[in-house]
Amino acid sequence: MAVPRMRAAGAALAALVLVVIGGAATPAVADDPPPVVWTPVAGYPASVGDLTVHIEHGSGDPFVDSGEPSGPTPLANYGVTNASAEPVVIGFGTDTSTQGVIEPLWEPATWGVLEEEASNGLTDYFRLTVPAGETAYLVGDSGVPEYSGRTAVIYELTPAPDVCVPEDPEDPEGPQVCTPAADPTVETEIGRYTAPGRFVPVRFDEGNEHTVFGIGQEISVAGADGAELFPGVSATVTASGLTAGEQLELWLAPNMDYFFFFLMGGVLPADAVPVGTGTVAADGTLNTTFVIPADTALNSQYQLVAGVPGEYYWPAGSYEYFQVTAPAASASVGTPEGASESTVAVGATNLTFTFPEGTEAGTTTAAVSTTGPAPNEFTLATNPPLYYHLDTTAEPGGPVTVCITYNTANLPGGPPYLYHHEPVEGGYTWTNITTSREAGRVCGVTSSFSPFTLGYPLHDGSTVKPAKGVMSDDNSPRLQDGTYNVTMDIKRGENARIVRLLENGVVVAEQELTRSTPNPQRAVFAISGKANGTYKYTAELENSTGVTKTAAHTVKVKDANPGKVMLKATSPKNGAFTLTATMSSGTNATSAQFYQNGVPLGAPMALTANTPNAQTVSLPLVRSKGNYTYKVVFANAVGATSSGDVKVKVK
Repeated sequence: MAVPRMRAAGAALAALVLVVIGGAATPAVADDPPPVVWTPVAGYPASVGDLTVHIEHGSGDPFVDSGEPSGPTPLANYGVTNASAEPVVIGFGTDTSTQGVIEPLWEPATWGVLEEEASNGLTDYFRLTVPAGETAYLVGDSGVPEYSGRTAVIYELTPAPDVCVPEDPEDPEGPQVCTPAADPTVETEIGRYTAPGRFVPVRFDEGNEHTVFGIGQEISVAGADGAELFPGVSATVTASGLTAGEQLELWLAPNMDYFFFFLMGGVLPADAVPVGTGTVAADGTLNTTFVIPADTALNSQYQLVAGVPGEYYWPAGSYEYFQVTAPAASASVGTPEGASESTVAVGATNLTFTFPEGTEAGTTTAAVSTTGPAPNEFTLATNPPLYYHLDTTAEPGGPVTVCITYNTANLPGGPPYLYHHEPVEGGYTWTNITTSREAGRVCGVTSSFSPFTLGYPLHDGSTVKPAKGVMSDDNSPRLQDGTYNVTMDIKRGENARIVRLLENGVVVAEQELTRSTPNPQRAVFAISGKANGTYKYTAELENSTGVTKTAAHTVKVKDANPGKVMLKATSPKNGAFTLTATMSSGTNATSAQFYQNGVPLGAPMALTANTPNAQTVSLPLVRSKGNYTYKVVFANAVGATSSGDVKVKVK
C-alpha cells in the first residue's frame, strides 16, 4: 500500500491514519503549514447556556496521498468556549453509514473493525475537555476535511445520575439503593453543521484485505487482473449500490489510493486525468467505459475514482491497484501519404487498412486483447472475447475501410459483423459498421479509431421498430411536491426491449422490458427530490429492429418547498413565553430554524416529514425587558419557507 502524504493534518486525522495503516509507516506532516483563514458558518457562533459553539470553514493545503494536489481542500473546524466556572466535556459525532443517523465518535463501538484500536486512544480525539473560561477546538487550528453531505454534531457530555430505589418498598423515604445508570453519560446537542453536497457512506464494520473501512462502493475494472490494461485501451468499469440517475466522471491517477484519497478530503492529485463518464442506471449500477490515455506511463500502480470533482463527491473507486503495461500482442505498419492499403498481422489475425486520397503519412497500430468495452445489442463472436484496438498517427483524407481476416476454423459458423466502439455525444457506443462479410473476412468503414470487435446482433423477434409510446405522470394537481411517477405506455403493437427515460434531454433511467407483442407494454419510472420548476420527459423505445421516440411530456413542480408556515407567540409572563410554528398542510419540512432579531436561535430543530400532514414545533424562551422580532424557517432538501415576523414585547 502506498503511504499517503499529509499536509496541515489535524491531530485526529493523523491519529486515524496511523491506526488504519497499522503503524507500518508514519505519514509526513508539513512542518509549517500555511495558516487557514476561518469563516464562521451561518448561524455560528451560537450560545447555549454558558457555552458558545464555534463552527467555521475555510480551505487549506490539501491532504493528498500521492503527487501534487490539484487545488485546496475545503476544511471545517469545531470548537466550544466555556464561560462557566467548571470544566465541560464535549463529544463529537457524525453520520457514517447512513445520512442523518449520527454516530458518537467518542465511543469505541462506533469504530466497528477498529474498536480495539479506538479503545487505545483514538476516541480521545473526539471527547474534549474544555476548562472553565477557555476555548478549545477539535483539532487546534488546522481543521478537518469538510466531507460532502456529512453532518457533524457537537454534544455536551454530562454524567448520568445514579438510579435509586427505596431499600424498603414500603418506606419510600427510607434508605435508598443506588446503581450506576446503564448509559453513564447524558448527550445534549449544542451544535451541528451539514456540509453542502451529496453523501457517501462509510461503513466502519466492513473491512477487507484492500481497505480498512467500506468507503463508498467498489469499482471493478475489466482486465485489471490479467495485465490487459495498456495505453489506448478501452475497458468497462462497473459498480453497484449507487444513486440512480447520477452522472459521474471517471478519473485515473498513479499511486492514488481511494481509501486515503477519500479520507483526506477528495482533492484530486494534479496528475489525475479524466478518462470517461457514466450515468448510474435505475437499479443503482454504473456500467460504463473508460479509455486509458495513450501517453500513460507504464508499470505504475493506478486506481480509478468516480464522482464529481467540483463537489468533492466520490461515491465509488478502486479498492485495489492495477497496472498499466504494454499490450501482449501488437504490431504497426507505416502509412504513406495519399491513397494506400496496408496490412498489420497480429497473431493469427490480419487487419487491413485502406486509406483514401488526401491522407497524410503516419504509423498505424493494432493491438489485440481480451479486454474491451462490454457489448450491447450483440454477442461477441469469439470465446474468449477478442478486441482489436486500432490507432493511427496518420491524418486520413476521409473514411477508412477496415477489414479483419480471420481463420474460419476458429469461427466456423456464419460470417460475423464488424462492430466499432465509436464516439458519440456524452461518451461511446458500439455501432455495426459492416459493409461486407464473407467466410473468413469482414469489412467496415470508420471515421475514427478505438476498439473494434466481431459479433452477431441480438434479435428479440421484432419485425419492426417499437410502436409509438404515450407518456403520462401521476403528479398530483393538489400537491405537486417533486415526487411522482412518469409512465410510458405502448397501447398495442410491436413492443420494446429497452426503454430509456430522458429528462430535459438527458438520459436519467433505463429499464429492460419483457416483449409480449402485440400486447400493451408499460414502464414506470419513480422520480423524487425535484425542486420547483418544469421538467420535460421523453422516452426512447428500442428493440433489435430500431428505436422509436415518444412525444415530449411536461411535468410542473410548484410545491417542493415546505408549505405556508404560521408563527405565534404566547403573551410574556415574567419574561417567559413560547413560540409555536405551524404548517397546516402541504409538503413537509425536515428542519425548523427559529430567528431572533435576524439571528439564528441555536441549531435547526429536526422535524419528521409526513407529507401532507400538519407540522408543529414550539420553542420556549425567557427574555429580559425589551422588544424582540421572531420568525421561523421550515426547510427540506430542495427549499425553504419562512413565516412572517412576530413581534414580542417583554415588560
